Amino acid sequence: MSRISFILFIVMTILVIACSKDEGCLDIYATNFDASAEKDCCCEYPSLILNTNHVFDTVAFRLEENLTFDNIDTFQILESNLLFSNINLINNNAKYIIDDTIHVNSNSQSHVLTDDYVIIKPSKFSYNIGTFSHTLETFDQFEWLWGLDEESNQIVPDSIYIDNHALSNDTDTIWSSNEGYFLYYLKFIPNIQQADIQREIVIHDMTNSINQSFISNINNNIGYDLEINIQINYHTMLNGINFEADSETTIIQKIINNFNSSITLLE
Repeated sequence: MSRISFILFIVMTILVIACSKDEGCLDIYATNFDASAEKDCCCEYPSLILNTNHVFDTVAFRLEENLTFDNIDTFQILESNLLFSNINLINNNAKYIIDDTIHVNSNSQSHVLTDDYVIIKPSKFSYNIGTFSHTLETFDQFEWLWGLDEESNQIVPDSIYIDNHALSNDTDTIWSSNEGYFLYYLKFIPNIQQADIQREIVIHDMTNSINQSFISNINNNIGYDLEINIQINYHTMLNGINFEADSETTIIQKIINNFNSSITLLE
């Protein structure tokens, strides 16, 4: 082997050794932290997970099951879609939000907004709201908005190119070209004795949006997903409604009046 070839061999060997360091995440706040890694890369961060428990009084709630108030009239809920946004964890009055953002158009202008929009359905029990990289160990409050704030309500659905996004135009039961976004979409059979008769209730006036705040000691296990557990009691939400006789306006007002007491934060 010539002297030049030997030198090139040594250089290449050194480069191979230098590049063969084990790669991994060296950020202790990441979910894939690897203390044995020699080269930092590929860090992944915790998510804010919303878990929902759907009940009707004291039993599990499911769509298309027979339901009754005081054993009078039996009805069925076929669809139930609730729109939430502005999800915050709070510590000493300071608000902490997810990291994810979305580019949207509203009022002929481009905006970057926090992407914490979610449609709650009885058929789904867990929602990944987005990346939550904050490193506080405890929060004393959870807060969200039923509906949308004024800015979000002006979003043009066609400007969202994420499939099945809560505010995209393919979620046709939460938005319409005539009425805009809905706080709540409810489809039901008023009386199962007449199963061919179905009704729809839509709450689309965002002035009815309700900000809910739950005071609780919420522990954040650093490096792991933060899970928030919510229970929605549809018996409470729909209590007092005569599904056959009540007008749409009456049903909407009863749902709004019952809403705050129908949702609880579970430990």
